[in-house]
Amino acid sequence: MHCPKCNAQIFQGDKFCGECGADVSSLSSKETFVPNNSNAGKKNEEPSKVNQSQHINEDSNQQPDHHIHSDNANQQTRPVNHNTHHQSVQNEKVNGFFKDTLNFIKDTFKSPTHTALNARLYSPTITIFALAVFVLINSLVFTGMLSSLYGSAHMHMFSSFPFFGVLIRLFIVISLYLSVLYAVGLALSMIFNKTIDAKTLLNQYSSVFIISVTLNIISLLFALLGSFQLYAFFMLFGLIVLVFTPLYVFLINSENKSVGLDKLYISILHFLAIGIGLVIVSMLSLEILSEPVIDFLNSPLTDFYNF
Repeated sequence: MHCPKCNAQIFQGDKFCGECGADVSSLSSKETFVPNNSNAGKKNEEPSKVNQSQHINEDSNQQPDHHIHSDNANQQTRPVNHNTHHQSVQNEKVNGFFKDTLNFIKDTFKSPTHTALNARLYSPTITIFALAVFVLINSLVFTGMLSSLYGSAHMHMFSSFPFFGVLIRLFIVISLYLSVLYAVGLALSMIFNKTIDAKTLLNQYSSVFIISVTLNIISLLFALLGSFQLYAFFMLFGLIVLVFTPLYVFLINSENKSVGLDKLYISILHFLAIGIGLVIVSMLSLEILSEPVIDFLNSPLTDFYNF
């Protein structure tokens, strides 16, 4: 504060001015707050800090928008290769399919009964594919044996062996035989054991048919090696297993269950139905295989008579 007369500095509580002696009690008695520069600076700094924090928050709130826009821009400018992603997904599915098929084949040879009883755990697509692979191998080996016999008889001088024609027809014939056995087993299950569905039965038959087809492949390999005794033994053994497997599957499914008829009579009906079915398929097989056989037999005969 200053004196109103001489403008000298006075302090709070003074009654008279120290320079001119004027009465300043009325001024010094008033409580007048003089702000401190340090406090003022702090107060001035606080709004600035608040303003700065507000600006930072605003910037931080606005910054993701820039990132979002930039990401969107990158997504728009950067091409997405959907074909590569789709191809990788397809490769994973194919690898998983072949892996599951291999596991099914291993389980079949390791424990066929356990595999048949737990057939619901496998996909019908996998079991059919595994069986088809073994049927194809069987057809290849059998066709190779016929081609070898055809060549050893020097018939190749007259005409070439229709390898692919015989292979395709053999594959169809073997598939027909397996289909008849499956149809017989399915009919027996629908009549006497209604708890087994068609898909589960298909998985069970695929597992046991693989073993029978494998025995046929072994027999054909012995035939190619020239051991016809072992060829006949394994061929007969494989045929017995092939005919017996539908009844075997039915018996393990009907164990400890009421099937409405004595299992001996069911076995007789089974073999009767199998016999009728195999006779029908054999007649069809002759028609299917006759065309390529007649073709390559007629060729050397025609050449011989023309000679």
